[in-house]
Amino acid sequence: MHDGQHSNAMTEIALALAMAFFSIMVLTMVSMGAGLQAGTAAPGDAGIAVEASASTPSDGRPMPSEAVLVVHYGGRFLDAELKPLDPAQVSGAVVLAIEPTLTMAEAIAVRERLAADVLVLSDTANLERGLPSLTTSLRGLLNIEVRVKALDHPVHSGLWGGPTPDAASALARILGRLFDAEGEVAIPDFERDVPKLSEKTRANLAALPLDVADFRRDVGVVASASLVAETTAEIFERLWFRPSLAIVAIEGMPLAAAGNQLIAEAAARVGIRMAPGQDPVAMRDRVLAFLEADPPWGVCVEVEAESPVGGWRIEPEGPAYEAAERALRAGYGRDPVYIGCGGSIPFVAPFAEVLGGVPAILLGLEDPLCNAHGENESLDLDDFAKALRAAAHLFSELG
Repeated sequence: MHDGQHSNAMTEIALALAMAFFSIMVLTMVSMGAGLQAGTAAPGDAGIAVEASASTPSDGRPMPSEAVLVVHYGGRFLDAELKPLDPAQVSGAVVLAIEPTLTMAEAIAVRERLAADVLVLSDTANLERGLPSLTTSLRGLLNIEVRVKALDHPVHSGLWGGPTPDAASALARILGRLFDAEGEVAIPDFERDVPKLSEKTRANLAALPLDVADFRRDVGVVASASLVAETTAEIFERLWFRPSLAIVAIEGMPLAAAGNQLIAEAAARVGIRMAPGQDPVAMRDRVLAFLEADPPWGVCVEVEAESPVGGWRIEPEGPAYEAAERALRAGYGRDPVYIGCGGSIPFVAPFAEVLGGVPAILLGLEDPLCNAHGENESLDLDDFAKALRAAAHLFSELG
């Protein structure tokens, strides 16, 4: 929790509450000057403001999924003083993507309706609270399910245990092969096609603010555990520009229901985050081959991969990024930084590609303690207000 920044003010914003139960990413396509008008609001809809009530550390914080809607919608019709802005000054469309899946064919079909010079998206984080951050890279995503079958039914571990293989033990051996003793991924060629970072990028990573003790506290690492990284630059490089692998689910027998039995079937989900620039199909094939190879004791192993999504990266150059820097500086009162993101937003690359390679501006809204995808997901209220002001400046700049 952030000292003095918690508030239930979002309950006062009916527009955001309507989206409380959805995972929402708000994407705005902006035509600089004149252009697309679909999705704009009537002048009477312009009076959206953020009213922060007196807060105490025990108050709840607004959810990021609600806040991004207000930031984009409100920012397009509010000037830097949070007063109504003439809608005619801003051309653009706000698209609400609820757990979006966009094929290239679907994007091409609506290309003319969504013609734009720049994409603006708020589904990323600021590097730290109060520090405006522009995300210029995303990692790719690949999920693989591993299913092991050793028996056609569970059996008594006392009567049959010893000569008989079981699915849980076989799965544990398969998953144990994924890492070496130092915590590095043991799959051959796992980082084979990772693009090499320039010296400029490495210098920028080293210059970013990071307190390792704060990092450990924010992520909740137990005191006895060590990080698989030593320096600030290496932490950011591993988070943003190198692939990672995690076992995100294991399924066998719940402890509460467990008996003295050999488990017949067990399963796990392996999640891979790919570095921007890595070939997602090649990664899928090498991980599948590794998981399928040499089944322990000859048990049945089935692996199935979801469609992989590649990463994305852009050089922050040109008038759109210059406008974003000015807007964030005005909204937050300090210079922004450029960062990467270890997560994935699958539709960014297809949208940008179909629209002719337009720049995508990914504005930070979350803070390190927002607990994204976890319990009590929330947002720092002060950053929320600053983000709204920055969005107002940005749409004024781009309009």
